[in-house]
Amino acid sequence: MLIVFGLGVLTGIDCTIRIIKYFLEKNRSEIIYLIFGLMIGSVYAIVRGPTSLEASLKPMSLCSFSVMYFIAGGVFIFSLEKIKTILEKKES
Repeated sequence: MLIVFGLGVLTGIDCTIRIIKYFLEKNRSEIIYLIFGLMIGSVYAIVRGPTSLEASLKPMSLCSFSVMYFIAGGVFIFSLEKIKTILEKKES
């Protein structure tokens, strides 16, 4: 059961990547603006907090900010960029 679920997840990721690549090749600027708009629009939801739950949670504030998770996210992004540059060097 877990293998079938995993294969479904991998298939979904592969299909999504292919669809995004296709649209980026055909309508690059429109897709970039769409992605940028989604990112800007999500800031409102992050700051306001989830309001559709029965017991709504508190909005984001400095009290709920976690330095540890902020640093972990930065390290994760930095690591992905390093891996990308290493793989690009190996290809060329």
